[in-house]
Amino acid sequence: MFKDEGKIWLYLIGIVILMGLYVFTMRQVLFPFFNGDPILDDIGADKQPPAILNPGQDYLASLNTNYGPILIDLYERNAPVNVNNFVYLSSKGYYNGTSFHRLVPKLLIQGGDRNTLNDDPIDDGKGNPGYLINDEINWDSLGLSDERKEELADDGYSSDSDIVSVGFKKYTVAMANTEADTNGSQFFIMFADEGSPVYDEFNGKFTVIGEVIGDKSAIGAISIVELLSENPTKALDIITNEYRTATPIIIESVTIYNQ
Repeated sequence: MFKDEGKIWLYLIGIVILMGLYVFTMRQVLFPFFNGDPILDDIGADKQPPAILNPGQDYLASLNTNYGPILIDLYERNAPVNVNNFVYLSSKGYYNGTSFHRLVPKLLIQGGDRNTLNDDPIDDGKGNPGYLINDEINWDSLGLSDERKEELADDGYSSDSDIVSVGFKKYTVAMANTEADTNGSQFFIMFADEGSPVYDEFNGKFTVIGEVIGDKSAIGAISIVELLSENPTKALDIITNEYRTATPIIIESVTIYNQ
């Protein structure tokens, strides 16, 4: 077919270039876990954020939202690795401009996904920073029953006796996960009424990293934002991310304080 040998080489080179472009384009779709965010420029080969917390200091985080500030007392002594991760991401501006992509009425709001920065709603809630952080939960300090411990162990979760965990309650801030040891950048804030059985369900399963303190008016305003659909369980809403709000709830920036 090719009488000129030079044309054969050009053809082969063209195929290699096209394959390279295809792999580069599709890697985020096919292998999203292995792609760190370019703003996290000092993530090493071990795929873990550097330790940046100063020992003995107390850390606070102010989520500056379009509904007002949310001040969080971070539990750096109870979940040091996960709090270090949250502070690291905040210091890099990772959360700036992202939206709370999920609001479950009378329960929680969830955010921390940079996928919310694009125009495609389908990938909201599926993003991570390119690495995973292990859970930091001590079942004994939470007073979990043997039956509950067995249920969690069967699901792949484990207890860390080297820390003291804080239990779930109203205004608790915790890391979101899909299963054991899959914490990344996403987190959620509880606003269910005290005594809700959901707190017992969440204890031992999600790593608590802090608590909203001070003025709760922003949380109150956010908790009643109208949903995009009155019936967020129908198929279309689940595909495009269930419990999406009609108007965006934006984290404009995160300010970290330590003392």
